[in-house]
Amino acid sequence: ELEAIKAIGDEHLLTWGTEGFQDDSFNTDSSLTTTTIRLPFPPFERVSTTTDTVANAPNARHSSGGLFAQNEWTPSARLRVGGGLRYQKTQTRAERTPGWEISGLDFDDDALVGSLTATWQLMPELNVVASYGTAFRAPSIIERLFNGVTPEGDGFQILNRDLASETSNNYEVGLKYRRRNAFLEAVFFRTEVDQGVVQHFLSGAEIAAL
Repeated sequence: ELEAIKAIGDEHLLTWGTEGFQDDSFNTDSSLTTTTIRLPFPPFERVSTTTDTVANAPNARHSSGGLFAQNEWTPSARLRVGGGLRYQKTQTRAERTPGWEISGLDFDDDALVGSLTATWQLMPELNVVASYGTAFRAPSIIERLFNGVTPEGDGFQILNRDLASETSNNYEVGLKYRRRNAFLEAVFFRTEVDQGVVQHFLSGAEIAAL
């Protein structure tokens, strides 16, 4: 991550920069299943074992990079206003993995998000705050590509090729009170999420159809 800050006159503080990361996933899984059948006659017990060495997720590379800029404007001693923008691009690339058909598993998405905040000082100890912002989150490698028994061992996750990025709108307004020996705040906030990445549990009929 690279970040720079520059004061412009007495009223503006500009921050801008870039950040990025990359995750490389190399997967090896092995499971051994032992089935024991007991009979009332010889041989009385029959044991069979099967081994599964196909990884629960394909090898993959997940990368994300973004550019951001923010300006904090102080038009008076009692008012501070901030605004910012961020452009983010995310890619997931499935790579050749034994036992996997990886065509159609790649993922690309990008988004421009922003925020606007304001703080108004009613008195030295009391501030009114308000903000609005949008957000964007792409699914991780595990959320998008994992297919198998969950690590907790109490469920089976089915790969969803249609999983999309989630976006949200966030609102906040409130009061913040601060003095040397006390700090109080009352804030109302609301977040509206679209295409949220969550677990969806299959019904009995859907499980039977599998």
